[in-house]
Order: sequence, then C-alpha cells, then structure tokens
Amino acid sequence: MACRESCINCSQKHISQAIVLLDEAALGYPIHRLLAFGHMAEAESELIKAYLSVAELIREERVKATEDKNYQPTLMEVLELLSAIEEQNSKDANQINPA
Repeated sequence: MACRESCINCSQKHISQAIVLLDEAALGYPIHRLLAFGHMAEAESELIKAYLSVAELIREERVKATEDKNYQPTLMEVLELLSAIEEQNSKDANQINPA
C-alpha cells in the first residue's frame, strides 16, 4: 500500500474545512455534509503513514456521521489533537536543532 507522507498542516486544513462545511449543512445546505466527509477522508489519508491512530479516529467519526445524519463529528477535538501533535513535533525539532 502506497501512503503519502504525513502532513499535520494539511490534515488540520482538511478538518477545518470539514467543520465549516458541517456548519453550512446545519444552516440548510445538506449537500455540504457530503463535501465535509470528503475533507475528513483527505485528512485521514494525510495521517495514515505517521499517525495511524489519529487517522482511524477521524475515520470512526466519518463513518458514524455517514450512518447517522444527526450525528455531529467531534472535529474540534480532533483539531485540538492535531494542534497538540504539531506543537510537540515543533518542540522535538527544536531540541534536535536548537537555534
């Protein structure tokens, strides 16, 4: 299986876009919910190689949301998790290459 290199920034972008689209769906644009699922799937793909457990978490949320139209994925929590990973990666990089 060929996986792309993991990119936390890209996954954050896709999760952020999914959040906005889910809000749009709630405001009367139901087709936006499907677009949000596409961004969630892209976020998963961005994480598979280096952050499989986070990719699986996003997938679980996406599957729940596709099976239950009333389910609201906990994407703000996912976004916070991704931000924490990004912050830790930055700290680790600074320890290896101090300024």
